[in-house]
Amino acid sequence: MAQARAFAAAAARHDRAQWHQQEAATATAVRMAMGAEPAAFTKYLNDLTR
Repeated sequence: MAQARAFAAAAARHDRAQWHQQEAATATAVRMAMGAEPAAFTKYLNDLTR
């Protein structure tokens, strides 16, 4: 039972890490498409979340 819990926890961590990696790749692609500098793009993202 403990092994199953450990496996499920590892799978959840992997899924979160994979999602974050995909999100970062998408953000980079959008930034490049917009032609924005990293700092300007960060400001743009911050403004979107306000």
